Amino acid sequence: MSLQNSKKTTLSGNSFKLDTLDPNNYYDATLTANYSSAVAHTTLIPASLTNLTGDSLTATGNNDTLYGGAGRDSLTALGNFDSLIAGSGIDTLVAKGSSDTLVGNGLSSLSSSGTGTTFLLLNASGDTIRSTGGQASILLSPTLSGINFSLLDTFGHGSGVANVSTLAYNGSGAVTLQGDGTREVGPHKS
Repeated sequence: MSLQNSKKTTLSGNSFKLDTLDPNNYYDATLTANYSSAVAHTTLIPASLTNLTGDSLTATGNNDTLYGGAGRDSLTALGNFDSLIAGSGIDTLVAKGSSDTLVGNGLSSLSSSGTGTTFLLLNASGDTIRSTGGQASILLSPTLSGINFSLLDTFGHGSGVANVSTLAYNGSGAVTLQGDGTREVGPHKS
């Protein structure tokens, strides 16, 4: 059996899980429907089968959800009201629509060019944020405790935090939030 050197491609109007579709090959997969979901491989494909390190998922509709898997996955949302959720690998999440939600894992790159994006951080460090649209928010997971998060820390969190308008936390742990005096910092407002 030869090694996989390029990703297979698929285009689907239905929700799918790549583990079920093809457990032995990484994909460049596009989800074209609205209100659908796609999941990257949740287990790594052995190096004896591939030279690649992860899947690429793209959602072209609205209200879709893309889930990263175990590899170095790339998740891209082109529509509005989409959710991109990092898996256990070092993922790249890119939202180009409005009102999208990007969920980090403490290892990934989260980028948005649309307005009204919410970055949900499950870990206070590690994710790099890039926001070029307006009215972006960072919501820290309520499970976090004993951490500090500053919108001024472009080195630790990426240059995109400079464009974030709101930093919020609604947990009960000891958390220090720091803004710059012009952006909203405090409890999450439902």
